[in-house]
Amino acid sequence: MPTRRLAVILVLCLCAPALLADTIHLSNGREVKCLISKESYATIEYRKAGMSSKQSVDVADVVSVEYSKTSADWREAMVLLDQGEMGKAASSFLAVADDDNREPHLRASALAQAGDALVTNGNYNDAIGVYDELLKKHPSTRHLARALLGKGQSLFYVRKLAEADAVLTQLKSDATSKGLGERWALDAEFLLLWSAEAQGKPDVVDGYKQLRASARANYPGIANKASLRMGRVHLENNQVRDAEALFDEIVLSRMHTSDDVVAGAYNGLGRCNFGRAQGLLSDGKADQALPYVHDALLDFLRVHVSYPGVRKEQAEALYFAGQCFLNLAAMDPEATQAEQRGQVLLKRCRDNFAGSEWAGLAASQR
Repeated sequence: MPTRRLAVILVLCLCAPALLADTIHLSNGREVKCLISKESYATIEYRKAGMSSKQSVDVADVVSVEYSKTSADWREAMVLLDQGEMGKAASSFLAVADDDNREPHLRASALAQAGDALVTNGNYNDAIGVYDELLKKHPSTRHLARALLGKGQSLFYVRKLAEADAVLTQLKSDATSKGLGERWALDAEFLLLWSAEAQGKPDVVDGYKQLRASARANYPGIANKASLRMGRVHLENNQVRDAEALFDEIVLSRMHTSDDVVAGAYNGLGRCNFGRAQGLLSDGKADQALPYVHDALLDFLRVHVSYPGVRKEQAEALYFAGQCFLNLAAMDPEATQAEQRGQVLLKRCRDNFAGSEWAGLAASQR
């Protein structure tokens, strides 16, 4: 009996490393089951079960990492992410980052996750602080590029454009000199172009076109981000058909595009249809305008209902959906509840996005 019990224990011990293995997902589709010992912006070092020697993989080839040995705070944070509770998730990740008993690479990953969650939640100043902490405490982190991009993006959103440009330029340089990967250089270039657009600099559309061409084959998500901004520039210049073609292109490839870009495209399509409706109304062609109001309303409501996690697109969607309902109330005698629905959405815009451009406009509709 003791011999049999010892055999069972040995089997369990041999199986334990496999059961507790970290998983490194590579860009070629391969998975590496291992125990990670160290991470840097260049490589991840690990051991495979049954092997004494260390191995490594280039971070530029890594898509994601799943850790087997985490903590209750980490697991709670991952659940909160799935539920869309970004602020709460960030708090749980920060608790992991403050836990001295955790491995340095897990604590660094927790800071990166917290920063990204805060960006998604619209807490840009808090995100800047978290990324700064990550870069200070873990200067060689695997998440170096991610932290620089997140910081640059957050600085852009709080309109500290010169500071954003400096961080993004550093990321472009590091992407080459430290071998971080082409994707990060292209992402940095996109934000630099958007910053140039915000500053009214010339030749931005040409820059977006070049970026789109460079990214389309290997990074369609970045290409679509360039298309979204090109569409917005065209819309500002009243080139509605050109803008609409770009937004349609994004929607057609939405399965391969991030939610924030798809939501922006639907808002763009809504703006195209809403603008057409307003033009027809000003010409006294209400009957022709009505279908465009309906189409615009569907686009804006789709953003609000289907992409609630994309906070930066919500205020615009709510404002224009409210305007669409108010238009319907004035145009369609059968739309008896349109006025009330429009005011509800405008109030939601004012209450949930106070301080934004759209909340200010919604305040004039009381």
